[in-house]
Amino acid sequence: MNTKVGLAQVVLVMLIGRIIVIFTAAVSGGYTEAEMLSVMLGLPLIFALGIPVILFCRKHRQKLGLLEGANALGGSASKIICVVYAAYFFLIGVIGVGKFDFFFGHIMPSMTYHISVAMIILIPTLYAMCKGLEAILRAGSILAVVCLAALVLTVGALVPHMEVAYLNSPYLSDPERVLMGVITFVVQTPEIAAFGVLAPCIRGSVRRGYQIFCLLAAGAIFAMVTVTIGVLGNYGAVTKFPFYTATGVFQLGSFQNLEALQVGVWTLGGFLKVSFYLWLCRYCLQRAFP
Repeated sequence: MNTKVGLAQVVLVMLIGRIIVIFTAAVSGGYTEAEMLSVMLGLPLIFALGIPVILFCRKHRQKLGLLEGANALGGSASKIICVVYAAYFFLIGVIGVGKFDFFFGHIMPSMTYHISVAMIILIPTLYAMCKGLEAILRAGSILAVVCLAALVLTVGALVPHMEVAYLNSPYLSDPERVLMGVITFVVQTPEIAAFGVLAPCIRGSVRRGYQIFCLLAAGAIFAMVTVTIGVLGNYGAVTKFPFYTATGVFQLGSFQNLEALQVGVWTLGGFLKVSFYLWLCRYCLQRAFP
């Protein structure tokens, strides 16, 4: 890829992809103090894991990324590394489509008997992947701003209804559940690899972009989890989609149904995330088999 893409666009698309994870971060257990602590521990760990990648790119002044470093090995080793990255990005995309289907199957179960709602996101996603990274990021930066505005509006509507008594100390949580939450959170973090692969294609400092991404992700995720616990309390531990459920409890002014707003966020965010990581999968395969 010879063209350069904007750092801010990349950060925005990755941020939405990270926020989308929270919609289904605890499908089987809801949000409790354990999930809150998992997020608090997982985000610094993600930042630490990304440091070697960022240092590698900075050492080579962003002229070399992870794939370029793999090509320096030569032979079949470089192809294997590229294929491994492609498989990882493909897995992230597949998980994204699966969660989209599961989410809509939960809120509109009657639709699943007629057609898989995953097709709603899969077809335009494949089209966006074929159009290329620049097209994805141009559209993604606009859609990301819309998604973030909707999330800010929703969180602002829920904050006045929080109960302080629900916010128990997360340090009293079950250690085993916290550990599993951290592992799950870190495994579903492809942004480290994505920054490393795209480093030569990005205008601006990858180091600064990664720092901004981590700070924004930490703030957004912590706010969503905290508000969800504060609004739902123990009920958040038994519902499949706690944040979505919390949005259906209250309204904001003339907004009678905040749930519909979150469906829009999920649809736009899911489209961005899946198309972005499927394009990365395609890019890695092209590097492996030029």
